[in-house]
Formats: sequence, C-alpha cells, structure tokens
Amino acid sequence: MEFQSALESAGGAGSFFTRMTGAIQNLQGLRLEFGSLKQMIDSLLPTTKTWQQEFFDTGVITADMEKKIIAAGGSLENFKKFADLKQTKTHFQELVGEFNKTGVASQELLDMIQQFGGEDAVRAFQTLRDQAKTSGKTIGGTS
Repeated sequence: MEFQSALESAGGAGSFFTRMTGAIQNLQGLRLEFGSLKQMIDSLLPTTKTWQQEFFDTGVITADMEKKIIAAGGSLENFKKFADLKQTKTHFQELVGEFNKTGVASQELLDMIQQFGGEDAVRAFQTLRDQAKTSGKTIGGTS
C-alpha cells in the first residue's frame, strides 16, 4: 500500500502502473517469440563468414581483404606470412592424406618433413621408413 500511496502522491495512478506492468510483460513475451522466430530463420539461411573467418579458413588474401588490412593499420606482410603457413599446412595435410591412402610417402612429403620437422622428426620418420622396408611396404617410391 505504501507504493500506491507514494505513486499517487507523485501524481500517478496505481491502475496506470498496473496496466503498464502488464504491457511490459506482454512485450517481453513477444520479444522472446521474435527471438525464437529469428533463430529459426537464421538456421534456414546459409551462414556467411566475415573476411577474417574466410582468411583464417583459407589463408587467401583477396584484394578487398588487402584494402581492409591496410585501412585498419595492419601489417600486410604478417598476413602474407600467415597465409603462406596456412597454405603450407593445408598442402601438408593433403600429402599426409595421400600417404595414408597409398602407403607411399612422396618426395614432396619427405622434403616437408625435412624442412619443418627438425632433426627429431627426420630421425623418427627414418625409423618408420626402416621399419616399412623390413615389412615390405613402399616409402618414397622405394621398397
């Protein structure tokens, strides 16, 4: 009752406050329904990627991306380094996939292991090659 007295003494009416509270609750319910509708529509539409997501996925720098990087004050050289590494990783994964399918390590795969793997990786791969030879499998075009 104190609230209603304070409201009326300020020039308001309890019935107006009650109506507005009900209206707000109705609007909140509509907001939830619209949110659900939006989620449903979004699930039907194909997702679009930002230029950053596209870059991280592909490692490709388009002319438009280049302009945005420069406009934002970014280092185009650093983006190009990342792009090169991303493309190298993708190519390496393709070579490994081919090796897994065929059991043959291409010279290109062997060169990449040598280049990026360091001495430990080269030794480990050499051990695998030796084991493959003794079991009769083909590695790098030799048996």
